[in-house]
Amino acid sequence: MSGIAHGLVRDSVRGVAKAFGNADDDGTPTAGSFNISGVTRNATGDYSWSFNIDFADVNYTTQVTQEAQAVNNATISIDRILVGSIGVNLWEAATGSDTRDDDGHQLTAFGDQ
Repeated sequence: MSGIAHGLVRDSVRGVAKAFGNADDDGTPTAGSFNISGVTRNATGDYSWSFNIDFADVNYTTQVTQEAQAVNNATISIDRILVGSIGVNLWEAATGSDTRDDDGHQLTAFGDQ
């Protein structure tokens, strides 16, 4: 069947997540990931997610969610968008000044591969 490569869904199936996973606050991937080769904690609140199969270009879409905190004043930003990886930054604004914060989080990515 075309569109299947090494057990991973390629772009022949539109609207299906091409990568997803969960990471603990230290960047350790937890069970249940798909097409995620690793998560690296670069610094406090700064993570890089790497994909097993690269996306066709940088025009893919991601959704990132952050685990609940005692303070619900969190911001998530995406940067370093590459075909084989993406950067995620977690911020906590409860102190009055934005500071990076380590938290568990989840990533889902959609796009052509």
